[in-house]
Amino acid sequence: MRLVMTLLVRDEADIVRENLDFHFAQGIDFAIVMDNGSTDGTAEILEEYAARGLIRLIHRPGAFDPEPWVNELVGIAIREEGADWVLPNDADEFWLPRAGTLKELLATLPDEIGAVVAQRHNFLPAPEGPEPWWERMTRRARVSLNAHGRPLPPKIVHRAHPGLRIRRGNHRRMPPREGRVLRTDAVEVLHFQMRSYAQFERRVIQIGSALVGRDDLPGAGGPGAQAAVRAVEGGPAARGVRGGGAGVRCGRGHSPARRAARAALDAGTDSGQRPRPGRDPARRRGPLTSNLRATRGSRCAASRPRPVC
Repeated sequence: MRLVMTLLVRDEADIVRENLDFHFAQGIDFAIVMDNGSTDGTAEILEEYAARGLIRLIHRPGAFDPEPWVNELVGIAIREEGADWVLPNDADEFWLPRAGTLKELLATLPDEIGAVVAQRHNFLPAPEGPEPWWERMTRRARVSLNAHGRPLPPKIVHRAHPGLRIRRGNHRRMPPREGRVLRTDAVEVLHFQMRSYAQFERRVIQIGSALVGRDDLPGAGGPGAQAAVRAVEGGPAARGVRGGGAGVRCGRGHSPARRAARAALDAGTDSGQRPRPGRDPARRRGPLTSNLRATRGSRCAASRPRPVC
C-alpha cells in the first residue's frame, strides 16, 4: 500500500518541517507539496526534502486558489505517484492514531471503505517564549469551533480512484464517490492554527488578500473570511477598530489586521482544558510525536524533533 500526502503551503517555516517529519514517521511514503510564493524560508526547507527524494515540490506563484490546486495535487498523487491512499493535509494539522501508525491503520481496512473521516481538535494559543510551539501549545479547546461558531468540521483521507476530487477545505469528496465512509475515533487530527501572534497576523493578511474581490469563491462570505478581508482593506476587523483605507493605522497604533489577530489570540487563551491524564503513553521515540501523544496525558517537555530524512 502506498500512502501519499499533499500539502499546499505559504510561509509555514515554523511548522512545515515538523509536519513532514511527523507524517513520514506515521508511514507516509511520499509527499507532494505546492508552495505559493513563500518568503519566510519555507521554500528553502522544502528544497531540502526534495533534494532527498522525499517530496515532489511545485512552485506556484499568484493569487491563492486552493480548491483547483489541491485537486491538481491529488491527481498527481494518483496518476503519477501510484497512491493507494491520498491524504490532503494542511501544514498545521497532524494525524495521530491512537495506536500504531496512520499507514498501519489504513492497511487494516476492507476494500469497501473508500474514505476515513477523523475529528479535528483545536489547540489553543499559549504565551510566547523561547520554547517551540509544540512544547507551549498543550491545551486543546473544550469544544473546537470554526470561524462561524459551529463545530469544527472533520478532515478526511481517501482511497485513491481516478475520479477522486476534494471540496475546498479538504473536508469532503465530490462526486463520483467510491466506497463507504468510515467515521472513527481511532485517529484524530490535532490542529495548531495560532502558534504565535506574528504567524497568525500573517495568516489573516494572507486569507484576506486572497479573498479581496473574489466573490466567486464559495464560502467567501463567511464571518471569518469577511473579517480577514476587512483587515486587509482597512475596515473594522475586530471590535473597537476604526475603519479606514488600506494600510491605515488605527486604534493604539495597530493596523486592523494586527487588531484582528490579537483579538483572536486573546479570545482563545481562556477557553481550553488541560489534557486528561493517562489516556495513551507516547509510543514512538521521536520527541514531536511523543509530545503530541502526551497531549492526551500530562504536560511533556521535549527537545527539537529529530529529522527522519
